[in-house]
Amino acid sequence: MLDFLLDPNIAYILLVLGSMLLILAALNPGSGILELGAVFLLLLAGWGIYNLSVNVWALVLLLIGIISFLLAVRPPGRQVMLWVSILALVIGSSFMFKSEGWQPAVNPWLALVLSTLSAGSFWVIATKVLAAAK
Repeated sequence: MLDFLLDPNIAYILLVLGSMLLILAALNPGSGILELGAVFLLLLAGWGIYNLSVNVWALVLLLIGIISFLLAVRPPGRQVMLWVSILALVIGSSFMFKSEGWQPAVNPWLALVLSTLSAGSFWVIATKVLAAAK
């Protein structure tokens, strides 16, 4: 019944969309719609992740990508760290799930598009929020 969730590409898309909704819900609390959507998508992604094998080194690379993104946002003007972040997110996302040999389980083009769009949109949101806070 839920076999399509065991596709690494689907699990990855659900994880990224759920994470984006969760962050947007944190920035705009109150309606409950974003929160419910985030919980629903993250539960579906969690089911896929629970049943798929995960590469620990790819999760470490994703963590490095998140840390470099935070370093890029905090003092404005550090776009090099943003590109390092996107590169780490793309590689970590592509190899997040185990597959045969060194083949990426998630389509690298899908990882590139989603990582670039999510990092770019959060870059714009974070810089606007920090500018408004000043």
